[in-house]
Amino acid sequence: MTATAAALVAAGSVAAFLAPASASAAEARGRGADCVSYDDVTELVVAGGGTEDGVDVGDVAWYQSLLFDASGEQIGTVDADVRVVWQDPSNQHFYYWISETIELPDGTIRTAGVFDHDAVTYDGLTPYATAWGVSGDYAGKVGGRQFEIVQGPVNWATHIYLCGL
Repeated sequence: MTATAAALVAAGSVAAFLAPASASAAEARGRGADCVSYDDVTELVVAGGGTEDGVDVGDVAWYQSLLFDASGEQIGTVDADVRVVWQDPSNQHFYYWISETIELPDGTIRTAGVFDHDAVTYDGLTPYATAWGVSGDYAGKVGGRQFEIVQGPVNWATHIYLCGL
């Protein structure tokens, strides 16, 4: 395994390890008062840009999303930067480094992680990213973010969960 591949596997393993199952699981461990969970969130990608002539390692892109609660009210925004960091020679899958800033009315959350783009887009893999609060009610909390593609590529079911340390 190359050093790059090992680093990508390690980053993905750390992100998956840090992601709690849900706020209710945290409550069961006695930390519920210091945890927050957003489930039933719809994420719609409304803008984006990047390479138009196919994908290659080193390419950069961006996207912006709107977040809506179960009642259809907008609750936040996502601004993301994307970089293609690796292509697995065994299956030709591209791996993306994605970093996001999630703005919600009561604070800001950052996320980052490496994802197998092809497995997420074509095979239904659920990606997990490490998340951490940087302001407001989320400052000092850590956890994760995941999404499932509902209608590709722009409609996602999103989950965010954070707990205090």
